[in-house]
Parts: sequence; structure tokens; C-alpha cells
Amino acid sequence: MTNLLVFPQQGKVLTKNTLVKAIRRSKKNIYLASPLLDDPDIIAALGQQAEKGAHIQIIVGKHKGNAPLLRTRAPRISARQRGNAFSDGFTDMNARYLVVDDNLLLFSGVPFTKEKLTPSAQGIFPQGCRGFGYIIHDKAVIGEVLRIFKMDWASKRVLPKGGPVIWGPDNVRSQWLFKLKQAQASVMVMTPHITDEGLVATLAQLSKENVKIKVLTMAFKPQSKKTAHEKNCALLRKNGVDLHYFPIGKKTSHIVEGTYILIDESQLLLNTAHMNLNAIEQHRQFGIVTMNALSVQEFLKVFNYDWQRAQRRV
Repeated sequence: MTNLLVFPQQGKVLTKNTLVKAIRRSKKNIYLASPLLDDPDIIAALGQQAEKGAHIQIIVGKHKGNAPLLRTRAPRISARQRGNAFSDGFTDMNARYLVVDDNLLLFSGVPFTKEKLTPSAQGIFPQGCRGFGYIIHDKAVIGEVLRIFKMDWASKRVLPKGGPVIWGPDNVRSQWLFKLKQAQASVMVMTPHITDEGLVATLAQLSKENVKIKVLTMAFKPQSKKTAHEKNCALLRKNGVDLHYFPIGKKTSHIVEGTYILIDESQLLLNTAHMNLNAIEQHRQFGIVTMNALSVQEFLKVFNYDWQRAQRRV
């Protein structure tokens, strides 16, 4: 059974109900990290579990929409905001994950917000975004995530131990580059913007070495002064990388949340970080690496679905 969650439209879907059900499983404790947490149904579910005796800790980013949550006086619910430069090396919270009772970890590429998780009456997501989630029960992985969470909670510097979890700003860049350089046949990337020159150079070099590269990213409107994203897309195309673009301004378009990389159709990297310097080197990010064959095949199916419906610019 695949642990991959797809948002929206296909497969085992990541929805608000997925998150609420996970929260309602809790008996002892809940740890949650998100740049913004303002969805009333999720907040209500947290409150209900707190009333049943669960202890809840929440770390959010500096978004002003977190103000009501931070003012809560609910028993057993504590929330802290990260918004300035701290000694632990990151300036904002962009990790998105949920840990329940030390035995369930849910990674989400989609923020836990009302805007992203609530469909219209017609079932359309007005701020629709393509994103993925992942469910993990491995106690060693959960233990490592809790170790980092507790250090972040205390504003203390801590270094990740490695393994299948990738943390920003500590090792996103090094792990992405290390994994990419292992590619022998193919790399598929889904990301909103490509502005990191080092990652662009690595993808271009892999393409020169006959690794088949596909990049699915956000479209852009040509301007007199080219953006870094547009310049890097042109550089990748020049070096043989095949790019397709999610359309702009159409009801069927998606906004990509997070970065997803599939290497040799066998190793899948899921991360909240975008391919830009600021996101990689300044913000707390969170990601998972999996080689689960069913999850890889589910991702590949969705990637190909989006690829066929996206625009190709020569």
C-alpha cells in the first residue's frame, strides 16, 4: 500500500479530512509545524483532542495570520512563533508536518491553511495547488523528527543525523546535490521556481551526461527584464533539459507547493523547500526520501498526468 498522499484530484488524496482524522487518533500528544495554521476545522480538532487530555505543541512561522492561534489560552495547547534570526540558524518556519502519539508522522507539502485546503461549493480549489504528503510509522524516523522539533521549540541549534529526513537549512542543498549526482538514467522535478544557480548547474551537467531530465515548473509571462526563474529555464533548455509549465491564469491551473524530485524512477524526494537560495539557506524546511515502489509509481502517474496537460515552450 502506498503511503503517498496526492493533492488534489488523484490517488490517495491529501485533504483536510486526512489531517483531522490523524489529529483525532491522538491519545497522548501532538506536535505540529507549519508556516501558517489558520484552518478552523484543524484548530477545532486540536482543541477537541486537548479537551480529551492530549498535550499539543505547535510551531508556526511569522505570518500575521497566526495571531489568533498564538493568543490561545486553551489548556494543554502551546504555540510558539519563529520569525527572526535565531542562534539555531533559520529565520522562518516553512516545515509542514504532524506527529501523533510518537507513532505517526505526516509530511505535507501543502500548508495547513484554510485557503489551501478548502474547496469551493463546486468542489474546485480556488487557490488550487499540486502537492504531496507522506505517512510514516517508522519509530526511528519519528524519533529523529521529534528530537529536531524539541530543539526548535527551545530555540537551540541542533544538527540532523541524516537518514531519510532532510532538514533545511542544514542539509537540503547537500542532500539534493548528493542524490541528483547519483542519477544514471532520469530525473523528474516538480517545483514552482528555479532560481538556485548551483542546482541549475547540476541539472544542466546531468543532461550533458545523457541523463534524461524533465522539469515541471510554473509558467512565466515574458518581460523586458528577465527574472532569474526565466533565465534559468532558458539555460536548462539550452542544455537539453525538457521543461513543461503549469499554465497561468486558467481555472485548471495548479500552484506547486514544495519541491519533488524522482531519481531513476526509484528514489523520491519530497520537500517543502523551493529551488531558491532564500528558501534553502534561511528557512526551516522538512523533507522525506522514500524508495517505496508503490509510492514512486503513484508519484510517476501524477507527474505524467500533469506533464501531458502542461504547456511546452520551445
